Amino acid sequence: MANLEKLNTFPINIGNISFLNPFKIIKLIRYYKRTEIDTVIFSSSQDFKLGSISAYIAGVKRIVYLRGLAVPIKNSLINRIIFKHILTHIIPNSNETKINMLKYLGKYVNAERVKTIYHGIDPEKLNLNQNNKLDIIQEQGHGIILGNAGRLTEQKNQHKLIEIAKKIHDEGVDFTLFIAGTGELMSELEILIDKYQLENNVVLLGFVEDMDAFMNSIDIFLLTSVWEGFGFVLVEAMIKSKPIVAFNKTSNPEIVENNKSGFLVNYPDLEMFAEKTVQLIKDKTLR
Repeated sequence: MANLEKLNTFPINIGNISFLNPFKIIKLIRYYKRTEIDTVIFSSSQDFKLGSISAYIAGVKRIVYLRGLAVPIKNSLINRIIFKHILTHIIPNSNETKINMLKYLGKYVNAERVKTIYHGIDPEKLNLNQNNKLDIIQEQGHGIILGNAGRLTEQKNQHKLIEIAKKIHDEGVDFTLFIAGTGELMSELEILIDKYQLENNVVLLGFVEDMDAFMNSIDIFLLTSVWEGFGFVLVEAMIKSKPIVAFNKTSNPEIVENNKSGFLVNYPDLEMFAEKTVQLIKDKTLR
């Protein structure tokens, strides 16, 4: 926290069309020049439009766009100008993100300016204490412990995870699935759990602050996301030596090696997803 307190900040309100506001452009240009900034980095579309145009006019040497969203960028005039003439570096967080980002803008971008850089984890900051576990999982868990973590959204697809849990339950396997996260699907997931009578097998944990303890507490990690720019949670699980079952789509194959660090299942084959999970549940050596 001490280091964070030393950061200098320059607050400015930015909206979707702020790049059309000459007063905000001038304000940023003056800031760039006054502070002699030579590199600016943006990670959201709102920021990079206003910020990159101002930086270009101010003569900033390096104008960098970090992209973590694996969806196409609109082929608008302003985007074409920025990607072709203004950005000096474009950094997607996976090849999947790169492909989608440049789907409509690829012909306006010099490939040499685009470099994929994966998210990393500092090994010196890892908590390798395997005894750090969540009390609620220790208390309520039975059988093999399955885990999922992420926002409860359509993207993360947890409602399909409940259907998979029902298929596993029908196999007569003893397991508990703990889902960490909050979001708009909470009520829908609660209804599905009740519908399939999985109250003793599926637990919605809500927000979990200590993800290290969560990962220590599970045996297998399941990811049902429809898309991921970079599945950081997969890396977190694998660092804890947890086997993975995920769909073979988006950036997942860039992280998980099929049949080695986990199983990648063709989307949306829920039967096979359940089958691979049951295989791991029943085979301790394979896990």
